[in-house]
Amino acid sequence: MLIGIIIAIVAAVLLLGAAAVGWDRHRKENLRKSFGPEYETVAQELDSKQEVDRELLRRKRQHDQLSLHPVSAADQDYYTTAWEHLQGVFLDDPALALSSAEQLVAKLLDARGYPGGDPREQLALLSVEHADALADYRRAQRISEHTRGTSAPVPTEEIRQALLAYYTLFNHLLAVPGALAAR
Repeated sequence: MLIGIIIAIVAAVLLLGAAAVGWDRHRKENLRKSFGPEYETVAQELDSKQEVDRELLRRKRQHDQLSLHPVSAADQDYYTTAWEHLQGVFLDDPALALSSAEQLVAKLLDARGYPGGDPREQLALLSVEHADALADYRRAQRISEHTRGTSAPVPTEEIRQALLAYYTLFNHLLAVPGALAAR
């Protein structure tokens, strides 16, 4: 009888352990999927999957503590009009249009409630909801930086591609739940 109870207890402990391991794997896999291509970006910076998982969890926790705001209908009209204006500027001055796009996205990030003090942390927090737009956004930022930092002209096609990348994130930020409320 005592042996049967011990076997039952051991079996229950093993089952609970297996369930916990399975749940942890499931949770980590869902976390990795939710970050999409950003998972690989983080994995290139860190040494192990465990560190990557910890970083992604940290980002999610930090993001959950943000007070993000949807864009009001009036502000959405403002941002949309401002974007249309900078598209018109592109024909005459592509570099100015790119700089304007960078500033407009930064202003929209601020309006939504993303902290702007540390660019790396801002990208980390953006990755929680907008991971699929970040690779292009980073590329756009590099092109913007190159445009500002050199006297050599940046090809117009590169500037156009950077504008498209900014526009992708711009749309992500405008298209949040509640953004079209009260229209």
